[in-house]
Amino acid sequence: MRGQAARDEYPKAADNFRWRFYGLFYLAPAQDSYMCRLRIPNGILSHWQFGGVAGLAEKFGGGYAHLTTRANLQFREVAAKDAIHVIEAVQDLGLTSRGAGADNIRNVTGDATAGIDPGALIDTRPYARAWHFHILNQRTLYGLPRKFNVGFDGGGAIPTLEDTNDIGFQAVEVEDGAGVTPGIWFKLVVGGITGHRDLARETGAVVKPRETAEVADAIVRVYIAEGDRTNRTKARLKYVLDRYAAEAGSLNGFLAKVEQQLGRPIARVDAKHIRPRPAQDRQAHIGAHPQKQPGLFDLGVVLPVGKMSCAQIRALAVIARDLGDGHIRLTVWQNLLISGISEGRLQGAKRRWKRRASNGGHRRSGPGS
Repeated sequence: MRGQAARDEYPKAADNFRWRFYGLFYLAPAQDSYMCRLRIPNGILSHWQFGGVAGLAEKFGGGYAHLTTRANLQFREVAAKDAIHVIEAVQDLGLTSRGAGADNIRNVTGDATAGIDPGALIDTRPYARAWHFHILNQRTLYGLPRKFNVGFDGGGAIPTLEDTNDIGFQAVEVEDGAGVTPGIWFKLVVGGITGHRDLARETGAVVKPRETAEVADAIVRVYIAEGDRTNRTKARLKYVLDRYAAEAGSLNGFLAKVEQQLGRPIARVDAKHIRPRPAQDRQAHIGAHPQKQPGLFDLGVVLPVGKMSCAQIRALAVIARDLGDGHIRLTVWQNLLISGISEGRLQGAKRRWKRRASNGGHRRSGPGS
């Protein structure tokens, strides 16, 4: 890549696929340029990192960025000569783009309101973060049969859509009499595919929160061993599960393989011992909502098709810094939240956003719009 950048040369087909490992996508013929996609575990980053992405998009890209359906950021129009500079500049921000494309495990999603939702069962941030770093530090978890998605839902009001992931961890409360320690566990669902109307399937298994990365690792390794590498249209985990279900009439055979890889059994719990999960609202990412911290609110900002100009990104970063807790929370709905805003500052935050960031071709966007 460094040599190609020095020659201001875009990649040939094979290199185009390899460079996606670094989060660089050559978009020809649609655009004669790269797109850079990041990895942001649980979709939460600091105001200075968020504002820093505006600097990257302005210096190396087209002056705008998109928020993706995996609570992630990407920006386009990166010239060939800047490819290596972008990768290094992303790391200077304390972020990474490694493994964001090609046949790898994609950005790890979690509750947008993790740690602040008054009704959530568990804070997904430590578990999404543990899995994120587990991936980055395990070279054997790259080069899968196809891309792979993992999502954590802690029971917060904003859906994480974990049931559209290859692995979904759904926080549940297990009652007495289930044969396991009562309390908060993650229910394991598998085989979802975003955009295909194939939702993840129930396994009957539950996982202790601290063991989610270990169980996910075992599932991925079974997928690596058994995924179809000869036919990309049949290379997702769903098709491995289809084969097991067709042979045995259930997913028990697949779970047995996972347990063999894990080296121990995975707990099973009858659904009658699991309390109903908290209600979720597909519109809860819009407008102001009270946090579990007394007197504080999160404010949802609507971004049509997830697109933001650099001026808008910087304006949001400043609002988060000056009026909130300094964090930007990205959602799988291609919108974002500014958290930690006191009730007395809510109207000021709305006014500042409308005044400073309602231009740039997105006049319809704004908090609660």
